[in-house]
Amino acid sequence: LRQLEQGEGASVATLPPELLRQMVVLALQSTGEATEKELTTTEAAKVLGVSRPFVVKLLEGGELPFRRVGKHRRVRLSDVLRYKDQMEVRRRALDELAKEAQQMNMGY
Repeated sequence: LRQLEQGEGASVATLPPELLRQMVVLALQSTGEATEKELTTTEAAKVLGVSRPFVVKLLEGGELPFRRVGKHRRVRLSDVLRYKDQMEVRRRALDELAKEAQQMNMGY
């Protein structure tokens, strides 16, 4: 959990890491140019909540577009956010399938 402090004498709020990550993403999205910002693989991993090696596999597998700057890979924030949305849709669909399968098994 992370703590946010604002000014002297202000109260302290403790936020779960995922909520803090989402707040940062929303703040970046609020400016149009921010979504065209390029991220390192480490930054992309933080936005997605996955490991950096996993992001590298996504890039090398063609699941996320990227460009090279010397030896380094760069990926646009907008592409990372789109992939994150797709991951969420897949997760919800899998959760629904699992729920339906569980209900079917309970009927026997």
